[in-house]
Amino acid sequence: EEKFTIGGTSKTLILDLSNLNHEEEIKADSLNETLENNKFGILGEKMRDVLIVGAGIIGMTLAYEWREKYPDDKITIIDKEVHEAFHASGKNSGVLHAGFHYTTDSLKAKLTAEGNRLMKEFCYENGIFVNETGKLVDAKNEEEVETLFELERRSKANNAGAYIITEKEAAKIDPNAKTYKYAPYSPNTATVNPREVCRVLRKKLEEKDVKFIFN
Repeated sequence: EEKFTIGGTSKTLILDLSNLNHEEEIKADSLNETLENNKFGILGEKMRDVLIVGAGIIGMTLAYEWREKYPDDKITIIDKEVHEAFHASGKNSGVLHAGFHYTTDSLKAKLTAEGNRLMKEFCYENGIFVNETGKLVDAKNEEEVETLFELERRSKANNAGAYIITEKEAAKIDPNAKTYKYAPYSPNTATVNPREVCRVLRKKLEEKDVKFIFN
């Protein structure tokens, strides 16, 4: 079952993202196939209107990418709430994960590493503060050390940037960190303010003549 709904006529495309569960993976390949291959026969010269249901980070990012691909289309985003990112998109920790925890060569690992880079790029280009915290993963005993090295192996395979450091090196990064012998260090992990990201994204969309309708 698709995580998004695509429908409409030769003049209207409706993308309903209002019920998207942020914990579920989006079938991005299916959406890309629709855009690239004109799967529904609606992306030709007769295309007039695009309606996106849901003004969260996914809906607005979709509008942003759509505008880049199809600059002449009319795009409208509607949402039942009073402003953008009213729910999960604006009420999360804002962590930019590096992708070293995830299964090697998985789509989730690939998209997390790439998304980390792209989100930082967007933030720096638009004056949004990025808190480059980095991340340490500790071990309590000898049994957990092998897990740390497995994380390093995954990091290398996923191009996530995390690597093993010693206990003393970890203490230099964070004196409060307590680990057993080793610790994977992820310099790419960071945090941002999700509300600020969404606020700037909405402003940029409005500058590109994307219309928002709330309530």
